[in-house]
Amino acid sequence: MSKKTAFVLISVLALFSVRVFSQEPFPIQETPPVLIDNDLGSPEFYRIGDITGNIGEAKAVILAKPTYSNEAKEAGAEGKVKVQIEIDEDGGVTSAKAVSGHQLLYEAAQTAALKSKFLTPKINGQREKTSGYLNYNFLIEMPNWFKVGYDLALVEKVPTIDFLQTAIIKKAFQPDWQTENDLILQLAEIKRANPNKNEPLFVNKTVINSVGRNSASQRGETRLNIPQQNYEQVSVSQNLISHLRGRLGNDEKSLWQFNLGVALIKFQELFRNPKTRQESFEFLKHFVQDAPADIQPAFSEQLKNLINSFGQKSSEQVRIEIGKTIANLQKIK
Repeated sequence: MSKKTAFVLISVLALFSVRVFSQEPFPIQETPPVLIDNDLGSPEFYRIGDITGNIGEAKAVILAKPTYSNEAKEAGAEGKVKVQIEIDEDGGVTSAKAVSGHQLLYEAAQTAALKSKFLTPKINGQREKTSGYLNYNFLIEMPNWFKVGYDLALVEKVPTIDFLQTAIIKKAFQPDWQTENDLILQLAEIKRANPNKNEPLFVNKTVINSVGRNSASQRGETRLNIPQQNYEQVSVSQNLISHLRGRLGNDEKSLWQFNLGVALIKFQELFRNPKTRQESFEFLKHFVQDAPADIQPAFSEQLKNLINSFGQKSSEQVRIEIGKTIANLQKIK
């Protein structure tokens, strides 16, 4: 047996050995189905929960996870989608129709159902067609207040807010926070109205010949289309940060995390200037010293790792590590 074949077999066995699918209310089966994830690049705050359903006496062999579309993410679409399915004798899904849930999630759920595979029951020794339904659970995870502060502060510093996941930020707000909910919706509208297509500009450039004279011919040159700073988004973001500080005033931990997220953007700005680099470290260490007692040890550890990473000589590996650490800080409640 070749090494490549052995590796494939081991990988398949590993997939079948992990219980990655919720069996309720499916019949109990000796081997759990393989869960095929078609959305590996999706941000972790958007995820697909357990897939459940009822397929009678059939057994799930392969289940495909839906892809969380950008349109659904932008709209904040989430929740359970029920899909009625028809299964042929060979276990393939021949029909899939979403019958409940958010309509922006229908297509993704139906597509996933059609990619699934089942082992149908036998009647008189022959495999039979069957039907049933699958439930796909689309979830938007609530961010911590560090992420909210960091992302909103970044809005003030960058010319485009394509990065801003407004549905995730809104998830942290209470339904009755009318002003804050209105402001995040304003940022969502600004984002929709000013998409950054990042199309290169084509400009003419006069060529200087070898004797220092301008040549009559010209050649084209492409440049990145860098958008202008949108001052409306800056104003809305500053207003939202101010209101959120008021909302969190009595919650020491949440306010500290939020202010740390905002401050980290300022820290990076100071850090880029050699003249204020030392000041930037003192600025950030201040937050570590003033951390509330109920901060998760994991959060404090990641923050210390971040400070240490900034203290290392700049390299691609260090920059990657800094990005990972900031991402980790955004997940710890």
